[in-house]
Amino acid sequence: MPKKPLPVTVEEVLATLVACRSFRRTAAAYPELGADGVARLLATLLPGGAAATPPAGRQAGATAHRSESAAVTANAVTVTAPAASPSAEKQRSSGFAAGGRDPSVSTAAGSAEDDRHRDAAGFPEVVPARVLLYSDGASRGNPGPGGAGFALCAEDGTALYEGTRFLGTCTNNEAEYEALIAGLETARRMGIATVEVRADSQLIIRQLTGQYQVKHPRLKPLYARACRAAAGFKRVTYRYVPREENRLADALANRAIDEAE
Repeated sequence: MPKKPLPVTVEEVLATLVACRSFRRTAAAYPELGADGVARLLATLLPGGAAATPPAGRQAGATAHRSESAAVTANAVTVTAPAASPSAEKQRSSGFAAGGRDPSVSTAAGSAEDDRHRDAAGFPEVVPARVLLYSDGASRGNPGPGGAGFALCAEDGTALYEGTRFLGTCTNNEAEYEALIAGLETARRMGIATVEVRADSQLIIRQLTGQYQVKHPRLKPLYARACRAAAGFKRVTYRYVPREENRLADALANRAIDEAE
């Protein structure tokens, strides 16, 4: 009887492990595999392949971490991303259309003159290797109608790309994660190599830098998605900023709600 194909590739699991920096959190991101399944999948990277004894717990995480040659600090993750299969790439694009833009994301490209220097997807034809990602989420009622907003900016603060998304009913923390994920996925499609995330949610920033554990069951899958999105870059850093420095993303998140009501 032929073996049933795995729902994910070893490259995906490895990238998630490096981004999450925790075997336990990586296993939680793939409930269809479970901890034993993730360990067996990662064991195929060891000498002897799948026949090798699957390492457990932190040992598995440490082995995969070394094989990925990734440098991890408290506030930054540097990853050399593995080559992704076409199916894995499609999964990570989270519904982005072939034309390049997620139809559920509304964008503001800029002036008419600026638009002449953008491709069919609305992305700038020339983008810097490093950008600042400002992201914010809003929920009126918490839970209530929610919106996500993000802005990809050059280091001088010039907005390169803005996006909004109406989320339906959600909590504020869920909206924060959705905004971050949408921004990271867009940056990746633009071909950006390095991202500095700036957000005014201390909870989200501290969870993504490993200072806080992710305990809420509805945040765990969002955390896993954020780790997977971050794994596609050469380097991602996270920085908390006061709300006053995140006004653009906040306005975009609220605009998403306003336009849907």
